Amino acid sequence: MSIRKIAEMTGLSTATVSHAINGTRAVSSESKQKVLAAAAAIGYRPNIAAKFLRNNRSKTVALITPGVRPGMPSNYFYMDVMAGVHARLNEDEYSLIITTYEEPMEESRSFSFGVLEKQWCDGLLVVPNASEPSCIEQILKSELPYVLIDRKIDRFPCDYVISDNEKGSYEAVRLMYERGRRRIAFVGSQLRTSASHDRYLGYRRCLAERGLPEDRSLVLLNGSLSIEEGMRSGALLAQAGADAVFVSDNILTIGVFRYLKGAGRRIPEDISLIGYDDYEWMSDVRPGISSVKQRPYEMGYRAAALLLERLGDPGRAEGRACTLDTVLVLRGSH
Repeated sequence: MSIRKIAEMTGLSTATVSHAINGTRAVSSESKQKVLAAAAAIGYRPNIAAKFLRNNRSKTVALITPGVRPGMPSNYFYMDVMAGVHARLNEDEYSLIITTYEEPMEESRSFSFGVLEKQWCDGLLVVPNASEPSCIEQILKSELPYVLIDRKIDRFPCDYVISDNEKGSYEAVRLMYERGRRRIAFVGSQLRTSASHDRYLGYRRCLAERGLPEDRSLVLLNGSLSIEEGMRSGALLAQAGADAVFVSDNILTIGVFRYLKGAGRRIPEDISLIGYDDYEWMSDVRPGISSVKQRPYEMGYRAAALLLERLGDPGRAEGRACTLDTVLVLRGSH
């Protein structure tokens, strides 16, 4: 089935049919309706490859994120980001390609994004791995417009959408202090991304402003994010005499909580606990876990909007930053 067939069915020229389908020139509403009805009747689908070659636009955006792991709550964060991205792109009839990378990377491997090599997208939405130079090098080498999500890289001024992680962390630690806690511990990942760095910065700033020394025995920066590492951290902090724990990652929160409950520590009577991100399981356990809530759907939606603006104005030099507020969700653990 072809454009020629639709032209025969509608009595229109092949040129008019082509413009109506591809949007390359204005046609009357009546003609467009005839073309769309005929196309639907014969099940016609436009040749995307040919359209790309004609217009140099694929109407496709790639979303690049760290890979997800089966059964992990962190999967939901990037699923919500993706949902927001898809909703905004759909408004402008853009398609979405999703590709992932492993984090952390093995030293012997480097990033390889096939979607960049094939040049089949108009722009990129990227959750960057700041500790791996080849990640950014590939993005810059592609010369495609891009927007960073969830993490920023200060040495690359560009469009980005992130959470106010420093503020979220600060408010969580301040609440613990106001509840009389003085040996407040921090559990997080190694400071490889802006998000992890800012969460640690908020913790440190809150302690400093209240005259509390930073006790290194109360700070655990884990090389991997796993429930097992969280349990190990909970055990070490209990031995160090922590009376409060702020955990800046939801998977580590599960491990810390599991250890404290298993060891018979009362939450929050013996030790208070606040986690990061907000998932249903945090309400289902007893006590419910207080947490810092991000807005991943809006993060994705805003990032897609910024990228579409960039595609419409490719000559704009300055980068645009969007920082979303976090919300402290109070349950029973703090």
